[in-house]
Amino acid sequence: MLKKLIAYDFRCTWKLTVTLFVSSFVSAIISMICSFVYMEMLSNESETATLLDLAESFIVLGEQLFLMLSYFCVGAVVLLTVVHYYKKMISDEAYLTFTLPATAGQHLFAKLVMGGTWALISLLVVFVNTVVIAIPAAVSVTNILTDEEFEGAEEIVEEALTPLDVHIVIAVVILIVIAIIVQLALIYLCLTIGGVIANKYKAVAGVAIYWFSNSIVTGAIVIVAFLVSTILTSVLPLPTDWEIPVMLYLALLIVAGAGAICFFVNRNLLTKKLNLP
Repeated sequence: MLKKLIAYDFRCTWKLTVTLFVSSFVSAIISMICSFVYMEMLSNESETATLLDLAESFIVLGEQLFLMLSYFCVGAVVLLTVVHYYKKMISDEAYLTFTLPATAGQHLFAKLVMGGTWALISLLVVFVNTVVIAIPAAVSVTNILTDEEFEGAEEIVEEALTPLDVHIVIAVVILIVIAIIVQLALIYLCLTIGGVIANKYKAVAGVAIYWFSNSIVTGAIVIVAFLVSTILTSVLPLPTDWEIPVMLYLALLIVAGAGAICFFVNRNLLTKKLNLP
């Protein structure tokens, strides 16, 4: 049943999600093209001074608008997963969900898999879009650097990629992935609490709870993760250079534990307060 729930959630969201991803990428490309056009106009300023004066503001405006649209579309994907959770689990039409032969944990896990997957793909799309948008600036810098300076920059990058640095990068990436999923679990929990305490305007109540509690909960998780990982790292017999990556790995375990707490509390509320078997 869990596989069917996951497949159903993806089937409900994939069309609009893919459309938003494609729109985001196309917007990034248009922003990049505007940047190249603007750079070309600047290089030929003496020849096309009049045209530059007339078109410069429009080119820059188009670049910024499509830049914002690119990231807005990605943000809309995350919002879509939250709306899907509310619609299927908390809203008045959620009684249809309650009739399915599945447990609260299965429903919640399926929504987290769907939302987490789209959120992580969104993160990848943001990275790709950022690279695309930065291409004009990179080309400009490359043209300015001499061959010797370019080779020197390559050597610096190669020297920085030590095994220790690789572990730090891996730990940071995993920590970001887990933090995104935990944040999604917290949002789902706040929406569930809003559905429990409010008869009307459940979404408003859930958003308000998340708005007021997010900074407190997130701050508490970060502080606990930092303190516990720091204490454990100081106790363990580790080489000095490996304290940071070990601290990051311990921190991500603590953050994952916070996400598990959100999951089980949410499951309990769905089972006992919203009558989801």
